[in-house]
Amino acid sequence: MSPFVILAVGVAVVLVLILGFKINAFLALLTAALVVSLMNPLQQSGEEFVPAPVGEKVTRVAAEFGAAAKNVGLVIALAAVVGTCLLESGAADRIVQSFVRLLGIERSPIALLGSGYVLSVPVFFDTVFYLLVPLARSYYATTRKNYLKCLCAIAAGGAITHTLVPPTPGPLTLAENLDIDLGVMMGIGALIALPAAIVGLLFGSWIDRKMPVTPGGGGQAGVPDALPGGPESGTTLTARSDDTLVSGEAADIPNPDAIDAAHIHEANPPGAPRLSLWLALVPVLLPVALVGVKTTGDTYLRNQIGVLKDDGLVARDLDPGAAESAADALADDPANADPAVAEYRARRDGPVGYARVFGDPNLALLLSAAVSLFLLWRQRRPSREAIGRLVETSLMSGGVIILITCAGAAFGGMLKEAGVGKAIADAFGESSTQGFGLLGLGFGIAVLLKSAQGSSTTAMIVTSGILADFVTGPDVAALPFHPVYLGTAIGGGSLVGSWMTDSGFWIFAKMGGLTEAETLKSWTPLLTILGVTSFATSLLLAWLLPLT
Repeated sequence: MSPFVILAVGVAVVLVLILGFKINAFLALLTAALVVSLMNPLQQSGEEFVPAPVGEKVTRVAAEFGAAAKNVGLVIALAAVVGTCLLESGAADRIVQSFVRLLGIERSPIALLGSGYVLSVPVFFDTVFYLLVPLARSYYATTRKNYLKCLCAIAAGGAITHTLVPPTPGPLTLAENLDIDLGVMMGIGALIALPAAIVGLLFGSWIDRKMPVTPGGGGQAGVPDALPGGPESGTTLTARSDDTLVSGEAADIPNPDAIDAAHIHEANPPGAPRLSLWLALVPVLLPVALVGVKTTGDTYLRNQIGVLKDDGLVARDLDPGAAESAADALADDPANADPAVAEYRARRDGPVGYARVFGDPNLALLLSAAVSLFLLWRQRRPSREAIGRLVETSLMSGGVIILITCAGAAFGGMLKEAGVGKAIADAFGESSTQGFGLLGLGFGIAVLLKSAQGSSTTAMIVTSGILADFVTGPDVAALPFHPVYLGTAIGGGSLVGSWMTDSGFWIFAKMGGLTEAETLKSWTPLLTILGVTSFATSLLLAWLLPLT
């Protein structure tokens, strides 16, 4: 059976179940993975496709699901705890206040952009939007201008890092599928996200002049005279239990004017010690720093593997993983006294080994979660029971996201087993699947999937699964750039085509108080601009800074 037929049926199953029958995204993606596996008579063995035993058609779906859970499950669960603690402790509020105070009330849109950009790394996009929209409304109540610009600033800063910077589920799983070092994905993703966010803010300024709107213009209540926690005091909201960019359905959206005091968490409540900006940033920066140290250590080790290749001790045509395994085999032989091997052994068992332990994403996020819980205890002095309930709620929300993410990975894995990647290469020709053509292909596939079913996360996971063969294994050495640029191109594509199938569309509309028509004229082109800009920046950096 043609791989394209299998692909079409699989995507159709997802669309019909999510959009037609309103089935949960986890069940829809898992069903699609099973359908694709049952339709596919082959399995991948190395570079070849061989007949698959009938009895393994279900177990291979479970195997792909389990592999994804092993790679991303702990990170997502711990990130959910970190995000909730940042909100409940007031650390997120402190970060927002610092941006506003640094830039001043007149530059609040820039402060909201920066706040969204930073907070969407550890906190899910919908929660960040709930957190910052009251500040946009309060800013309008004070200045009577630039309300839509503020909304676009929040959306631009939050959406771009949500799709380009781990540990949010989409870029995290994408990095695993494409075998991209997490530290590299964080660094390059943040670098590419920055100009896209700035361009998004410029678009927000333009659309605000062309189509000025006010809070409540879409049917919500009018502008309050003073919202709780305006720019002077800051406001945070309790964390939600879902990732709105995972599911194609709109979540239940609260009335922004109905936020009561129980949902407000100031950075410095009466009697609590003052929370400094740097302390508030520790849960965000700690995992980034630790994973960055691991990435540096890996680079230090790979440089020595290059020496082993130059000396003819390791074959040059091996992919990075196989080359490291070959080098390990040499280093594990105590009788091998070659100086280059001895140096590799010293690096591996010395500083690089420790960097890999503490820079492991699972341990890095666990340490970040511990710091976050300490901040919560320091600022709120909750009971042990309250902390237990908060962690339990966070883990439940993370569990839903893990299920959806791993089901998406299983679906992508089954498409890979069906030979969809090879079929695309044959259909588009070698020039489209090598070099810069591969970036365009990844961007285009992600755009199609995003437009069809509304989920950025699903678009990233499935697209990266389809194209994984082009950037993993021996073929990666032929790429003129680092695979991370394919990851950011896919992430950019997953933003394009956001409309009524995307729950982010409804979050922006209902929380912002916009009509559907106003949202189509602002949110949809904004995300398209973010995606296209990040894709263009990926192309530029792949040319100027290939990292090969």
